[in-house]
Amino acid sequence: MHNENIGTLGFLGCGQMGQAILSGLLDSKICDPSSILVSAKSSAKETASRFGVSAVSAGELLQRCDVIFLGIKPYQLHLTSAWVSEAKEKWRDRERPPLLLSMLAGTNFAQLRDQLGEELSLVRIMPNLPAQVSLGVTLICAEPNAPLATDHLRWSAELLRPLGHVEPLNAEEEFHAATAISGCGPAYLFNVIEALADAGVHEGLKREVALRLAAHTVYGSGALATREHPALLKDRVTSPGGVTIAGVRSLESSGLRAAMIEAVIKASSKSREMERSH
Repeated sequence: MHNENIGTLGFLGCGQMGQAILSGLLDSKICDPSSILVSAKSSAKETASRFGVSAVSAGELLQRCDVIFLGIKPYQLHLTSAWVSEAKEKWRDRERPPLLLSMLAGTNFAQLRDQLGEELSLVRIMPNLPAQVSLGVTLICAEPNAPLATDHLRWSAELLRPLGHVEPLNAEEEFHAATAISGCGPAYLFNVIEALADAGVHEGLKREVALRLAAHTVYGSGALATREHPALLKDRVTSPGGVTIAGVRSLESSGLRAAMIEAVIKASSKSREMERSH
């Protein structure tokens, strides 16, 4: 996809996740900095300077952009009504209104429509931090029964594919569990990497060596698990009476598997709780 097909990209709110996407899109050369606008409560100028893009007001961004990443905090959603009202007049001169990609956790289409109105086209997405190095997972879901929903889904996937794997969801309800795995999962795995490195230091390795070993091991293992079931891969590593099975036994007795399952369930439950609290 070339820049002329995208038009002007906007980041309405550009925190850690927005910057990960922005960095990934620029690194993949899918768009040029000159065609990107950012608007953020306190960090727009700093972000613009860092990435070579332009900082504008929220109202101006909505007026000028063809595709908008909505990355504000969910509790700030009510602010968008005024920004949309400011931009509506400009949209009347367009062939089609902007496409808004919402990254707001625990915020469903009905809640987005309540504040944004009916003019914008909507797609919900949930990227994760590894998008910054083009190895991310991005969940996408089109608004049910919306005109051109299939086209919007296909177009969004094409835009986001340079950031890593894109996973379309069949129903909005799936966002809760899927976000708890791919959206939150990097935090779980960073803990695992750090713990492995700490163990290496305990056993006499230098910190930087232990961290490299742990990080690259998780990286390579994840790549293998996209090709073959992890249970089969685990069996291939664990020789009878060997070193690895001793470690696996220790993990089982410590409850690692149950802890991971519980983390996903808790995060999924929190996502539903956030949605209900709107």
